[in-house]
Amino acid sequence: MAIYTRTGDQGKTGLWGGKRVSKGDWQLSVLGSLDELNSDIGLAAAMLENIRVVQNNGLIGSELVSMVSQLQNLQRTLFTISSIIAKDPKARFKTDNH
Repeated sequence: MAIYTRTGDQGKTGLWGGKRVSKGDWQLSVLGSLDELNSDIGLAAAMLENIRVVQNNGLIGSELVSMVSQLQNLQRTLFTISSIIAKDPKARFKTDNH
């Protein structure tokens, strides 16, 4: 079932904070690239974890656990970077500290 808003998007999308930008905007291009990178890192982490489980080798297994952990930390960092890029730089957000 298709859903129509009848307003169209005029080739724009919203940033976090409400600013509308062109779908060709640099922020969206960077976000797409970061998303693809994050996906590839997740795939690599899953494959390493699968190798560790299947082989169940002591020392190699601990090295694989360390690599998976490092990849997961990298993914968290990329999510943080993406959230910063997705933000409208002019928008003001309330935080718990203010």
